[in-house]
Amino acid sequence: MEIDIVKGIGSEKSYLLHTRKGYILVDIGWPSTAKKILENYQNIYLIVITHRHYDHHGAAEYVKSETGAKIAAFDSPSKKTGEIPFLPATLVTLGINWIKQGCFIPGIEDLQIKIKLKSVDILLKENDYVDEEKQWIVLSTPGHTSDSICLYNQKDKILFSGDTLVSLLGKPKWTPLITDKEALEKSKKKIERLNIKLVYPGHGEPFRLDTIQRNCLFNSIS
Repeated sequence: MEIDIVKGIGSEKSYLLHTRKGYILVDIGWPSTAKKILENYQNIYLIVITHRHYDHHGAAEYVKSETGAKIAAFDSPSKKTGEIPFLPATLVTLGINWIKQGCFIPGIEDLQIKIKLKSVDILLKENDYVDEEKQWIVLSTPGHTSDSICLYNQKDKILFSGDTLVSLLGKPKWTPLITDKEALEKSKKKIERLNIKLVYPGHGEPFRLDTIQRNCLFNSIS
């Protein structure tokens, strides 16, 4: 399974999945990141949004206009409203961490970022596949937002976790930005049941989910 990683201007990541049909782009926040991707990848046919926060979808409509790719996102109430939890202390901490890592240097083009996702071509549901080979299945994992999803590849034991699982300063953690604690606990239990070897998070570097990491993450489940 070929997966290309593109770093954003913050800690966020975009991913490109190689398929027989072309590329599936998972999350695209900033226009400067999108331009970098379009310089190297022409055959993008699908853009999958893990949740409706602008740092994950802000340049999706731009990529669609340049490639003709369809935009896919989960079908939930937040498709209309969006949900950005107001947690200033946490946001400041995340911003400081980005600066420490030398991240977050926006360009002029990034002023064109779209705060709301207005156009969705495909409304995803639980257990849908996003690829024709039926390798990547959609898992609803609310908690960070009500429309948060993960993509899971059972054969290769890979999880695209969006912001449900992130890597902050090299440490795997559950999202610190929570809109529904009860929903997040259910999402954690759903992920715990999966056989996962490698996680590609929405923020931070990919990490292997070995026994020690699993114990640290899942022993905290209530």
